[in-house]
Amino acid sequence: MASAEPTNGNNLKINVPVGKVGLILGKNGSTISKICLKTGAKVYFDQDDEDEIGSQFRTLIIEGKAEKAANAVKEVKTLLEKPIQKTTSARPIKVEEVDQTKRFILPTAYDNEGKSYVIIDGAQKQAFRAIQEMLAEARKSKLVFDEEETVEFEVPMDKIGLVFGPKHAVKMQIEKDTGAKIELKKAELPSNIFLIQGTPFQIHQAKHQIAIKAQQIPKDSPLPAFVAPPPKTFQCNVCYENFPLHDGVACVDRNEESEEKHSFCIECIQNQARAAVDVVDSTKLAKGGIGLPCMEHECTNALMLSEIRWHLNEAVLDLLDERCMHESIIEANIEGLVRCDNCANMLIIESGSNFTCPECRRIQCRYCPREYNEEHFGKTCKQVEEAEQERIRKQIEEAERERLRAQAAEAAVEADRKAKLNLYNQLSDIIVHRCHRCYIQFVKSDGCNKMTCRCGATQCYLCRASDIGYEHFCQYSLHFI
Repeated sequence: MASAEPTNGNNLKINVPVGKVGLILGKNGSTISKICLKTGAKVYFDQDDEDEIGSQFRTLIIEGKAEKAANAVKEVKTLLEKPIQKTTSARPIKVEEVDQTKRFILPTAYDNEGKSYVIIDGAQKQAFRAIQEMLAEARKSKLVFDEEETVEFEVPMDKIGLVFGPKHAVKMQIEKDTGAKIELKKAELPSNIFLIQGTPFQIHQAKHQIAIKAQQIPKDSPLPAFVAPPPKTFQCNVCYENFPLHDGVACVDRNEESEEKHSFCIECIQNQARAAVDVVDSTKLAKGGIGLPCMEHECTNALMLSEIRWHLNEAVLDLLDERCMHESIIEANIEGLVRCDNCANMLIIESGSNFTCPECRRIQCRYCPREYNEEHFGKTCKQVEEAEQERIRKQIEEAERERLRAQAAEAAVEADRKAKLNLYNQLSDIIVHRCHRCYIQFVKSDGCNKMTCRCGATQCYLCRASDIGYEHFCQYSLHFI
């Protein structure tokens, strides 16, 4: 039985067998989250020991006050005492030996010979990284992946019994040897058409064995060379590029009410996942936190997290897992469940109009996302909201008055500039003269008022009369000369 060892302060440490880590975590971390919510303690696995290959234990750390930590230990021990239910639903992965090296191949990929399998054994994240490496290697090798299909194969009517054999023993042996599923077409009875379901290579093998049993070919006939069909492709509904089937994920209806499906490439899914963790407020998740929403307009289906997780990097997946877990907890409508708007931590409180988040120590109102401070104390959420709206209204009015004052000041500056420019132009017209013949501008610096231009034209500086001599000035009194 696991024992709790004290660490620093009130923290406790429990060594959990690797095989029972999943019992503590639960699906998408749901079990460990419930322990935290129920007891008020912080429960998590030590990340420093998860990368130790071959380790038989993972360290579970429990933080909190003595009573909360003790309750958490009790919950953990209850889970550890449960026997592990063995399952045979493990998904084997083929291994092909090439030049004395091993290349991992997904089980839906086919070759003509490889039939060996490898089992992934290790901690959850170790297995996750192993599968990701296998997926990357498979794509790098450009392997052909298949989905199952069904084809028809006709045999003579009098040979059907030979294919089935006593108590269907021959048919079942063919299914066992090839991996294909065989049955008689029932649309038209009596029928001599077999329906063969499986991958192209499985169907190829099954057809050969059926032909031998139906005596259509000699018993010792070798299996003909298998010619792989061209890989099937799909068009991504976002980027509209074509991709192999294994390089995409299709949306599904979790209620199985809609058969409409849309497929998306890995890159578009990765971009959507990054947006879901980087721009939380504007990017929604599928209802219930089961994954990402379908990216096709008005489609209510989901891209299941269980399907897309293998194509996301670890950092994005951890954040997306956490957000999906929060969404699923919110959808559960747990009584007394509250959420800190500062750090997104969730906890259950029984009573009171406010609570203190154990994670960030923020005091928050239970009924709204505002901090419960002196502005909120003794007021309802509606009163606080009305006060905020009034404050915002006054700020807008003050900003508008400031804008009008600045606009008036700017108008005054512009008016002053125009007045100065007008005065400058008037002074320029008085001081600066222009030759009546060549139109060059000039200013008198000294000398008499008879101005002679470089083009030879003469002009009076006082009255601006043109083509004058000195006799012009005798018409004026002496003080003008």
